[in-house]
Amino acid sequence: MEIRSKKNGKLMFSQQKDTGFLEKDSIKTLTFSLPNLENFEDGEYVIESKLMKDSKIIDSKDYSFKVNNALCASRVVEEEEKKKEIPPIIKILTVIMGIMIIILVILNVLLSREKIDIIFVKNYKDGIVKVVVINKGDKTLKNCRIIDKIPENAEISVTTFGVFRIKDRLVMNLGRLKPGEKGILEYKLKYKGILPNAVFEYDGNKIESRFVRDLSYFNI
Repeated sequence: MEIRSKKNGKLMFSQQKDTGFLEKDSIKTLTFSLPNLENFEDGEYVIESKLMKDSKIIDSKDYSFKVNNALCASRVVEEEEKKKEIPPIIKILTVIMGIMIIILVILNVLLSREKIDIIFVKNYKDGIVKVVVINKGDKTLKNCRIIDKIPENAEISVTTFGVFRIKDRLVMNLGRLKPGEKGILEYKLKYKGILPNAVFEYDGNKIESRFVRDLSYFNI
């Protein structure tokens, strides 16, 4: 078998194989390995298959074909791109997984976000001051303490255990305040005038008290 250029007759490839003994009307198939057509220039070529015996041609067949390297290269690129292309089902599953992850993250944030709700009031009635803090949220408050400033020239008598006086301030360390728990600073006071707001500190935060006339609303 030979491959020649149709343009100038140049021999591009040649291969011979022995058929062995052939009986009359018998059929035998021979397999030839064709060369890499990338080494061929663009153009038309002829495959000549010849059946020979004792250097004489018994039969021959011709087959023409064209080589277009540009077209072949583009097809190779297309095939490679198809192989690399992600199947649609994989894309859909990836999008679904991404959405599920986002939903789980949002749910985790919402569920882990603890509500902070603090009631902090001050009451003065019948010569007794009460400073009350109630944790109405669902988060345990840490490093809690009540600080109340003593008015100038006022006479006081502390009735709550664990309260310390530091100069003109009363300090009550509560430590942790669990949900539903409350802390009460109570002391007797002889004073005529406007009382300053108390301060409640927790987790590095500060809030000021508000005055109320009646504590019964808070079950105190």
